[in-house]
Amino acid sequence: MVKPSKLIPIIFWILVWQIMAMVVDSSLLLASPIAVVRSLVYWLGQFEFYQALLNSTLRILIGFTIGAVVASVLSMLQYRYPWIDAWISPLMHLVQTIPVASFIILVLIWYPSQYLSMIISALMVAPLMYIQLCNGLNHLDRGLNDVSTIFHVHGFNHLRFIVAPQLLPWLSTGLTMGISLCFKAGIAAELIGLPDHSLGSYLYQAKIFLASADLLAYTAVIVVLSILIRYLIHRLMVLTMERINGK
Repeated sequence: MVKPSKLIPIIFWILVWQIMAMVVDSSLLLASPIAVVRSLVYWLGQFEFYQALLNSTLRILIGFTIGAVVASVLSMLQYRYPWIDAWISPLMHLVQTIPVASFIILVLIWYPSQYLSMIISALMVAPLMYIQLCNGLNHLDRGLNDVSTIFHVHGFNHLRFIVAPQLLPWLSTGLTMGISLCFKAGIAAELIGLPDHSLGSYLYQAKIFLASADLLAYTAVIVVLSILIRYLIHRLMVLTMERINGK
């Protein structure tokens, strides 16, 4: 149940939105909350919309997974061989600095548009995960490692009881921040690349036809989906930590 302390601000901003829509008095420029709800109800009843929703989500999640796995491998290599960081870090910082639009156009030159959001999502999450995991690995308690060596705690037990409890908070932060970034960049990539049956193509059509109600309805779905997946990742990290701690 939503607490009144959280519900009241939401109601307030919806009222502000309604007042702004009444002042503008043009559904082309700013649709009212009621118009957005009507549009949302309509599109949630269309099979094609669910197909686009599934396609976009799967592409973004695949790219997110690929980027996270690559970053994890590179961070472990950096931890084992510190000299590697001098070669990897400049590349990661470069990827973070280059505008997303530049990456999108470059990828479109090399690959079909259906792979665009997948590649962009991987590029967006990899630097973030690499930096997070490197920081986590470099902050591991050396004293605990020495204790585990003395008591012959090696292999899986060392990973579970020594490394994982210290590293999971860094991993959780990287994953939760990364998935939000992937949805933003992935949908933006689809908006430019226009792959068939994607949320980006729906947003583009709303722009072409000046359908602000549809635009806001699609945006609401994307935001809710991003928040839901972020919450699921967070809960998975919490449950994993509880499992490790034996709770």
